[in-house]
This record gives sequence, C-alpha cells and structure tokens, in this order.
Amino acid sequence: MNKVILSFRPNAITTTGDKPAAFVAPSNLALFTRATPTPYFSSPMKKLHLACLLALIAALTICGFQNAQAVTRTWDGGGSNANWDTVNNWDNNATPATTDDITFASGFTSGTSINLNGNRTVNTLTISTTTDFSITNSTLTITAGTLTRSAASGTTTINSGIVLGTAAAWNIWHFGC
Repeated sequence: MNKVILSFRPNAITTTGDKPAAFVAPSNLALFTRATPTPYFSSPMKKLHLACLLALIAALTICGFQNAQAVTRTWDGGGSNANWDTVNNWDNNATPATTDDITFASGFTSGTSINLNGNRTVNTLTISTTTDFSITNSTLTITAGTLTRSAASGTTTINSGIVLGTAAAWNIWHFGC
C-alpha cells in the first residue's frame, strides 16, 4: 500500500472559520509516493537476525555461564564439626555451590576426617596441605574431572565414591617420589 504525500506552500488553502473551504493547487505542488513501512520482524532478513540473536543468547546461557560461575572455595575448618555442610567450615561461611572449585589447604580445626554428609558435587578438587586428612561417606562428583594434589608431604585418603563428570588429568605428586 502506498501513501501519497502532498507538498505545498501553506497559503495555498483558503479557509472559512476553522474548516477548509477551498483548495487552490499551487504551481509548486509536488506529489510523492512512498511505501508503507512493514512491521519490523516481517522482513526475512530481520527474522534471520532475530533468530541468530536468540541462538547466541541460548548458547551463552547454556555453555558460557557454566565456567563463568566457578568460584574457589577453601575449607578453613572453622565449624564445630568436620561435616561438609557445616557452613563455618568454609572460607565464606556458606556451603559451596555445585559449580565451585574446592581447595583443602591448612585449616583443620574442626577435624581431619571430612564427612561429606550426603552426596556432593564440585567443579574441581585441589589438595594443597601437608596435613593428613580424609574425605569420607557418600559420593563426591567432580564435574570437570580435575583432581590436583600439590602438597610436599602428607596423606590424603578418599573413602568416598568418586564420580567424574568428564575425562581429565589427575595431578597427584609430592617431593621425593
């Protein structure tokens, strides 16, 4: 559908009161036509752009945030027992999220036998302590599959089931091997 646009001098219309009485066509009357704009998403190219944008948002939501949300949480052993779900045993006084990277370092005031106290999921597990300790009960799932033990000495015993979310290297070493 086309619209007609008239262009003329303002004094070309004579009026009586507030209603036009007559129209005198001026000599400089120009007549233009222009297509009525189509709605934004009715153009095939714009639909393609919208589809690409939605696909990008979906990809970032599904894939991008998984690694972006990983936070390192360190066991500080400040709780009244050695249970995993005792919030004061963690450096931020909150139980770790399933996407967090977990580190056991030097804080074992609450005890050296860490009780999972239910199935737990972490992104990665790092052990960097010379203190002998154990992880017991239930199952620990490591979604990235990465377990690193970098302490120079000490013994870590895992008396729990381990589930790996993906294939990954385990780096377990100490001096003198």
